[in-house]
Amino acid sequence: MPGPERRIAVVGAGITGLAAANRLLEPGAGPPPTVTIFEAGPRAGGIVTTFRGADGLVLEDGPDSFLTEKPAALALIERLGLGERVIGTNPAYRSSFVLTGGRLEPTPAGFQLLAPVRALPFLRSPILSLPGRLRALAEPLVPARTREAGAIVDESLAAFVRRRFGPELLSAIAQPMIGGIYGADPERLSMLATFPRYLRLEAEYGSVLAGLRRGPAAPASGPRYGLFASLAGGMQELVDALAARLPVGALRTGAPVTGLAREDGSWVVATPAGHERFDAVIVTLAAPAAGRLVAEFDRDLGVQLSAFARGSTRRSSTRRRASSGSSRCSWPCARACAAGRARWC
Repeated sequence: MPGPERRIAVVGAGITGLAAANRLLEPGAGPPPTVTIFEAGPRAGGIVTTFRGADGLVLEDGPDSFLTEKPAALALIERLGLGERVIGTNPAYRSSFVLTGGRLEPTPAGFQLLAPVRALPFLRSPILSLPGRLRALAEPLVPARTREAGAIVDESLAAFVRRRFGPELLSAIAQPMIGGIYGADPERLSMLATFPRYLRLEAEYGSVLAGLRRGPAAPASGPRYGLFASLAGGMQELVDALAARLPVGALRTGAPVTGLAREDGSWVVATPAGHERFDAVIVTLAAPAAGRLVAEFDRDLGVQLSAFARGSTRRSSTRRRASSGSSRCSWPCARACAAGRARWC
């Protein structure tokens, strides 16, 4: 005889909260729980917002793509039936630029996020000094920290790039480029959490460049779309699909959670409308906000979460009028890393 239905609260209806709620409701071994999502704002999706013009223009006001190197996003999109809606970046606008010496310089052909895979275009680029270029290309001569995949030790992204490619490549290209993706300080970004593939390449081949040149291409679910991909209707299409699958009444907007406490084996969630009991709670707020909430029952965890720094990035999107009269937006059109001295566009 089945037991009582479990009640689970999700705090925050951003992409993380929506994905978590949908995962809970997917068919599994037992009956699905009753899920309630509390969102302080007037809509679901958090910072994911897409503007769609009457003339077909799609313009992102938040995240404009996802990384295909990490298959979880593509897997979620496939489960939602949106696989046919996935698009890659427009090859005509796939270049990125670094502002250096007052000029926009294109990143060298073959540069893969952290690594100059093609030597000649990198040597011709004026973004780094000649010693800086030579130091980066000497990466295969740098001893690997380990040659065993099971012995990989995490380090910051900044420490990894400095160790393998030198400090100049970090400050001139890697820092603004990665800052444009993660909006965070590379000194505090975990390699295992962001780019574990590069750690594995170092361990397997003894060199990142050797691994990129000789090893297999990065894995991805389904067809390759390039490093970045989105949906034809914008990233909000993913939010809308997740929200549409929720049961009626599961999503409560304009309902900020003001308190969270553990009482008599259950969780008590407080909102301006009152108090409700749940068997489990998933908190998907930004770390500082989550820290303030969980500090009510776990002070140490609250302090740790509140200590997380939030990065600052600035992105501007531009609109081009094509000769045919149609409108296009070359996302990502421009990004700037506030923490670095260079800018990636």
